[in-house]
Amino acid sequence: GTKRMLELLEKICRGQGTMDDIDYLENLSYQVRDASLCALGGTAPNPVLTTLKYFKHEYLAHIQDKHCEASVCASMFKSPCQNTCPAETNVPGYIQLITEGRYVEAYEVNRENNPFPSICGRVCEHPCEPRCQRGQLDESIAIRELKRFCSDEALKTNQPAKITTLEDMNKTIAIVGGGPSGLSAAYFLARLGYKPTVFESAPKAGGWLRYGIPKYRQPHDILDKEIEDIINLGVELKTGIAVGRDITISKLKEQYDAVYLAVGAQLDKKLGLEGENNPGILPGLQVLRDINSDKPVAMGESTLIIGGGNVAIDVARTAVRMGTEVTLCYRREEEDMPAYDEEIQHCREEGVVYHFLVSPESLIIENGKAVGAVFRKNVMGDFTKWGRRRPMPTEETIEVRADSIVVAIGQDLDKAFAKDCEEQLLGKSNLVIAGDGLVTSDPKIFAGGDAVLGPASVIEAIGHGRKAARSIDIMFSGQDRFVELEKQNIKNYEMVEPQNEQTLMRQSPKELDAQERSCGFEEVVMCMDAECAKKEAFRCLRCDLSAEGGE
Repeated sequence: GTKRMLELLEKICRGQGTMDDIDYLENLSYQVRDASLCALGGTAPNPVLTTLKYFKHEYLAHIQDKHCEASVCASMFKSPCQNTCPAETNVPGYIQLITEGRYVEAYEVNRENNPFPSICGRVCEHPCEPRCQRGQLDESIAIRELKRFCSDEALKTNQPAKITTLEDMNKTIAIVGGGPSGLSAAYFLARLGYKPTVFESAPKAGGWLRYGIPKYRQPHDILDKEIEDIINLGVELKTGIAVGRDITISKLKEQYDAVYLAVGAQLDKKLGLEGENNPGILPGLQVLRDINSDKPVAMGESTLIIGGGNVAIDVARTAVRMGTEVTLCYRREEEDMPAYDEEIQHCREEGVVYHFLVSPESLIIENGKAVGAVFRKNVMGDFTKWGRRRPMPTEETIEVRADSIVVAIGQDLDKAFAKDCEEQLLGKSNLVIAGDGLVTSDPKIFAGGDAVLGPASVIEAIGHGRKAARSIDIMFSGQDRFVELEKQNIKNYEMVEPQNEQTLMRQSPKELDAQERSCGFEEVVMCMDAECAKKEAFRCLRCDLSAEGGE
C-alpha cells in the first residue's frame, strides 16, 4: 500500500496527476492505516493525510495549474526564480542576454510577461531572489537590479520594444481600474487580439504606481513611458470616469463582451479610536496620493506615524523630505513589519525614530485637534493560527506627541464601484470573490489584483492581470494562446553550462547617502553600470539548463 501511495505522490509531483488521484490517495491512506498490523503501516499514511487536510490547495495547484509553489518539483518548472515570479518572467533568459551585451533584447524578454519591467526593476519585492539557487553557494543574484539595468539601457534607445501580437479576435473588454493589474490585463489582451478599454477614475493612469509610490523610489517619467507603450498596442484609456458613479457595471456588461475588475484597495483602515475624525489625523494613503499629485499637505514640525507596512514607511521617508521630525510606532517587533527590509533600514538611516511593541490606546485631543496618542506597551505572546505571535498588552503606557498623526494600518476596498451588484460580487471580507481563472459568479466578469488579494505587491497585481487576460482569452478562443505568444518571441542565447561555481561577490548599485537623499525627492538607488551588470549576470547558475526542468 505505501508503495502505491508513493507512486501516486510522485505522479502528482511530475505534474501528471488527476483529480481522481487525490481521492484514490486519500482512500488508500485510510486503508493502509486502518488495516495494517504493524506500527509502520499504521503511522506511515499520517503525513499524507495531514497534508491533504491542511495543504490540499498545493495538491490542486500541482494537478490543475501544473505549478509547484515551493519550487521543488523540478519537472514542473524551468528555474526556481521564474517559477516563483507571479508574472513568470524568464529570469535566466534575460540575465544571459545581459552577459552577451544584448540589453534591448533582455528588456524585450522581460516585457513578454511583464509590461512594467522598468517599474519592477525599482520597486518589486523580488520574491524570486530568496529562491535563487546561487544563494546556497554565496549570495542570490541581484535579479531586480539586473532587470532595472537592461530596462534603463533599452529606454535610452527611445525605440519601441519588439512585442508579438496575435490576430484580431473582434471582442471588446472593459477594464475597471488603471493600476498595475488593470493595465497589465489590457497589455496582454491587446497582444492577444482584443480591444480593451481601461476606465480610470483619476486624471492619469497608473493607480498606486503613480499616486502611492514616492518619486524617490520611482520617477513618473519612467511610468509614463511604459504606460505609453501599452496604449500604443491599441488600448483605449478613459480617465476621470469612476465606475459606480459615472457608469455602472451592468452598463459595462451590456456594452462589452467581458469585464475585468481591477479596482485596487483605495481606502484607509480606521483606528477605531474616539476623536479620529478631528483635525490633525491624516490617512496614510491620502497623504501619499496628495503628495504625488503635487497637492499641499500640512505635516507640521513633527509627525507621528502609526503602522508598519510599506505605506507607513513611504509616508515616513516622504515626511523626512518635507522637513519634519518623524516617529513611527508599530505594535509588533521590527522583524514582523510587513514593509520591505531595505526600506526599513533606509528609514532609520534618514533619522526616523522607531517605537516597537506599542499599540494605540487613545488619542490626545487639545482644542479640538489631535496632538498625540497614548500607546500601550506590548510583549509577544503565543503564535496565532496564521503563524505570527500575538502582541499582548502590559500595564505600561507611553505618550507620543506630534503636530500631525498619520494612520497607516491597512487598506480596504472602496465598494462604490459595485453599487449595482454588491451582493453578487463581494464576500464577507468586502473583497471581490473570484475563483479559478479569476472569474466571478458572473461568467462575464473577472476580478484580480488588490480587489481580490487585499493589499499586495506590484508584481502580484501584474501577475493577476496576466492571469485574467489568459482566462478571458481561453473563454473566447477555447484554447491557451499564451503558448503562441511565447513561441513567437523566443530569443536565441548561449546554452552553455556556466563555469562559475567559485565564490563571487554580489554586485550592488550605488545609493545616495542618507543626508543627501533626505533633502529631496531624487531617486535614491542608482542603476548599475554595464561592467557591474555583466559581472552580476555572470554569477547566474542557469538552473533552466538542468536535466529535469530545463530546455
